[in-house]
Amino acid sequence: MTPRPASARSCVDTGRDTIRVGSPHSLSGTMAISEITVANATELAVDQINAAGGVLGKKIDLVLEDGTSDPKTFAENLRSR
Repeated sequence: MTPRPASARSCVDTGRDTIRVGSPHSLSGTMAISEITVANATELAVDQINAAGGVLGKKIDLVLEDGTSDPKTFAENLRSR
């Protein structure tokens, strides 16, 4: 593992009780047939990580967003967070 410079900052908000992780997927629309399984696998992984104690001692708070298979909707959803 390469050490990071002392001036580097973490992208993780360590002030919360949980670590929020966004996961945009097409849960509806034409791409849902392939994206729902990816979203389910993501949820399973987060459940397993949380059951093992989380990351840095904190549970992961997964935020699933439905982009409705539409690039504009994905962009709007991500900007609103």
